[in-house]
Formats: sequence, C-alpha cells, structure tokens
Amino acid sequence: MSERKKSVLFISTFNSARSQIAEALLNNLYGDFYEAYSAGLKPTDIHPLAVKVMNEIGIDISGKKPKSIDEFAGSMIFDYVVTLCDEDFEVCPYFPGGKNYIHKSIDASFQLEGKSELYIADFRRMRDEIKSFIINTFKPEVAAGKPIREVLELRKIPDKFLKYLRKVEPIERISAPFRRFIELESSSGILLISCIVVALLLSNVLGYLYLDVWELEISLSVYVFTVTKPLRLWFNEGLMALFFLLVGLELKREFLVGELTTMKKIALPAFAALGGMIFPIIIYSALNMGGVGEPGWGIPMATDIAIVLGVATLIGRGIPDSLKVFLASFAIIDDIGAVIAIALFYPSELYLPAFIVIAVFTASLVAVNYLGAKNMILYFVLGVGLWFGFLESGVEPALAGLILALTIPAKRALGSTEFLDVCYASIEELEKSVPISKREIDAERDMTVNVIDKACDMTVPLLVRIQQIIHPWVGFLIIPLFILANTGVDLWGLDLGFILTQPVTLGVVAGLFLGKQIGITLFSYISVKTKLASLPSGVGWRHIYGAALLGGIGFTMSLFISHLAFTASALLDMAKIGILLGSLISGLAGWIYFKLIAKVK
Repeated sequence: MSERKKSVLFISTFNSARSQIAEALLNNLYGDFYEAYSAGLKPTDIHPLAVKVMNEIGIDISGKKPKSIDEFAGSMIFDYVVTLCDEDFEVCPYFPGGKNYIHKSIDASFQLEGKSELYIADFRRMRDEIKSFIINTFKPEVAAGKPIREVLELRKIPDKFLKYLRKVEPIERISAPFRRFIELESSSGILLISCIVVALLLSNVLGYLYLDVWELEISLSVYVFTVTKPLRLWFNEGLMALFFLLVGLELKREFLVGELTTMKKIALPAFAALGGMIFPIIIYSALNMGGVGEPGWGIPMATDIAIVLGVATLIGRGIPDSLKVFLASFAIIDDIGAVIAIALFYPSELYLPAFIVIAVFTASLVAVNYLGAKNMILYFVLGVGLWFGFLESGVEPALAGLILALTIPAKRALGSTEFLDVCYASIEELEKSVPISKREIDAERDMTVNVIDKACDMTVPLLVRIQQIIHPWVGFLIIPLFILANTGVDLWGLDLGFILTQPVTLGVVAGLFLGKQIGITLFSYISVKTKLASLPSGVGWRHIYGAALLGGIGFTMSLFISHLAFTASALLDMAKIGILLGSLISGLAGWIYFKLIAKVK
C-alpha cells in the first residue's frame, strides 16, 4: 500500500472486553488499512467470556494484556480515538492525543456480574454490536483505501492544533511515570514504613525531647470559640478527618463504579474482611477479658492497605494484580468495620446539644447534594461546621470526614459530548479573534479560555476532583505526620521482658498475626465453597493465604483506635509495641511466603 495505515485507539473503562474485542476485530477485518490499539482507565484481566466469544469467530485474544491509557500518554497521536462506554452507567475515559474522536455507547454492565456462562449470550451480542459498528465506521473503499464516514459526525482537531499536542510529548513522557508513582497507594506505603523507623529512632535517640514535641498545647480561635489541644491531638482529630474523607470518597467510588459495584464482586472481600475482624477480636478478648486491657479489643481488627500494598510492591511479581485488587477491596470493607467500631464503642463523654449541630450540618450537606450543588468551597465550609459539631459531641471528630464524603456528588455536571461541544465552540471563537502575542492581554480571549477551563472542571465529578486533590496530601503528608506523632516509644525506659508477656501486647500480636490468618482464609473458603463468592481470575488458595498473612499488617487505624481505647501511657506503649511486632511479623511472613511460592512455581 502507498498510504500509511491509520492508527486507531479504542478506550473503555477496564480494557477487559469491549476495547479488546474492538482492537482484535479491526486488526482482523481491515488490518491492511488500520493499526488498532486498546487501553483502559482501570485495566483489569481480560474477561474469559470475551476470550470465548472471540474464539467462536476464529480470533484468539487470550494472550492480550490489559493496558492503561497512561501507557500511550505522549507516545503518539492517533488518527482516531474511539470511546466504547455507556455514559448512563460509567464515566467515559478521555485521551487527549487524537486527531478525530468517535463515541459508541456499548452496554457492558453484565460483565461486572462475574464469569458465569449465563452471560455468554450478552457477550455474543456485545461482540456482534462492536463488529457491526466497526464495519459501518471503518470499512475501506477498495479503490481509495479511505474510511467511509457515513452515519458518523467525526470531531476533528485542526492540524495546526496538533503541533501543540506534540509539543508536550517530552514532558508527558517524563511526568506520566512520576504521576503514576504519586498516585499509587503502594508508594505512600513505602514512605510510611520509613516513617515508622524514623519515629522509633528519634524517640529512642532523643527520648522525651522528641515525644514532648507532640504534647505542645496549640489553640485555635474562631470569634469567641477557642479550642486548645496538644499537637498530637490536632493531627489525630483534625488532619485525620481528611484521611477519613479520603476513605469515604474511595468507598463511595468503589461502590458506584469500582470493585464493589455488584454483590458478586463484594462477596469475597466482604467475607474476608468479616473474618479478618471477628477472629482478631476473639483472640484479643480471650486474653484480656475482665482485665485493664479489655477496651483495646478493636486494635487488631484493622488492616493498613497503604503499607500492605507497599510490601506487595517490594515483593514484586509474586503477587498477581487481581490479588492486589482483592487486598484493596477487603481493606476498604475492613475500614468500614473499624469506623463503625470507633463511632459506636469508643466515644468519650457525650454532649447532646452538639448532636443538634451535627444534624443541622449533615442535613445541609444532604440538601445541597440533592439540589445539585457542585461547589467545592460550599462542601468544605459545611464540612468544617460538621467537624466542629463532632469535636464538641464526644464522638471522634475525624469521623466528620466520612459523613462529608458520603454527601459529595459523584455525577458530572457536564457529559463528555457536551464537553467537546463547549471546547470546539470555544476554539472556533478563538480562531475568529485577532491573533495576539504571548505578552499581550485580551479580556475576551481570556474569557473564552476560562469557559474551557470551567468545562474541564464540570466534566470531572466533584468526588473525583476532591479525591485527586487530597490523595497525595493524605498519603504523603498527613498519614506520615500521624505516624511520626503516634508511633514513638522510648524503649530505654521500658521493661521489654515484662511488656512482651502482658495480655495487651500478646493480644494485639496474636490478633494481627493469627487472627487475620485464620479469619480471612476461613471465611474466604466458606464463601467460595457455599458458592456465595468466587476466587478472582489467576488467584488460588495459596494466594488467599498469602493475602491473609499480609492482612495482619495493621497500623494507621490500629494506632488510631489504641489512642481512643487507652489513656494510661503504660497500656498505650503495650498496644504500640504489639502493633509494631504483629505488623512486622505479618509483613515478613507474607514477604517470605510469596517469595517461596514464586520459587516453587
């Protein structure tokens, strides 16, 4: 052929079925004219039923690997970018490097229901719908080798604008891996491990010079209202509200469009989390029933997902991606259990009038959500008011972040089609205006650019925008500060032989290391054998047991609960040492175990 092949990128949410099918069909049908690629916003394993229905027509996609949109960021500009998604059900991905954009609504909600053969007919229908779309859209004219554009109105970026896309390619190549590093929860987990070591070193080298810093009294005044607390409590009750806000946002997103959208997907991590909470509580309570350490029963029930994923990163290829998804899912549900325990069983003396304030601000948040308000500042102001209500109520103030998260809207103010309309209309306005130099100011042009900027904000759900803003701050500043403020233990002044034999220490260590192993493995096994759940693709029971070992790494939430459960410094030191030992033993055991099964494989 004299003409080069046209490049086509198919994108969908998961790159597990629709976009993979489209890529394979276009390359198979019209490979002489097109070079097809596919990618996803949240790539997951290729769906086995997608492989099966493609095999039925003689096309094998079993060897294909899911790819992230980020892999193509800045690497090339495609002739066509095709989005395959259902806007009523999911957020359509957007990729900026395309000359032409095509959208095809393809319903694939059934693929979230699992891998049952009951859905094979749905996958056949989806395959045939995509094939018909490709034939009608990309069928070449035999003589000219050009695509037929009937039925479709292609959105074309003028060639002169493409040079600006190309101009940012080198920056994209450098920044995309760094952005992915920042966004990975595992990266913050590695930082948290470092902070634990630093806190222990400083508390033992500097002693009370380090520990007393966190007890400095700091006052916050708003008009006649003044609150005075130690620096450590400002972190625990103030900044940790942002941690709970992030937990709530992640929880809401996972239930709406993520790994917890259907009962089939929720079942296994839910059972694992339930077992992983019940057995640590039983073991701890058995050792501390009736003693001074009894209030600490909630300490070993939580798993620290950031540190777990950090350890998983250090383990490397021994952990399948689908197992990491399972770990993250059950840790999220685990957090729900910990939050419920904190709210119900660890309040201080209650001040009932403050609950009126909580009710007013909660009702206000629900009302503005119902009315469709999507102003970030409005939610922030109401959230601060809610936090003050919790602060005076006797219930843990940080929980205000969770309630705020559940009221933040997850719907976009502007659909992707309307977004493109606004952008192209604005670009046309800019083309009509008189060209100006980089140093000149033109109010009318600036207003047009602001319209595009506003459209960009409106096409991203407020939930996602807030999550993207606070995630790096929580993972790389707030949680590290929390750990530095709460992990320090001056071991020189302690009788370790005595502490290590105390019921509180033993209960926390045994609860984390043994309770998590037994609970997660046993409840997962029961749920699968009773057909209430199924194992993820590529995951076997040896992987589930390894995940149960890593599940014993409980740190952030465990430390948080220990400060609520105990006021006596001696009991608090026992709990901290128990958390450190239990988490260390679980982490090392999990690391060694996965390295061993990788060698056996």
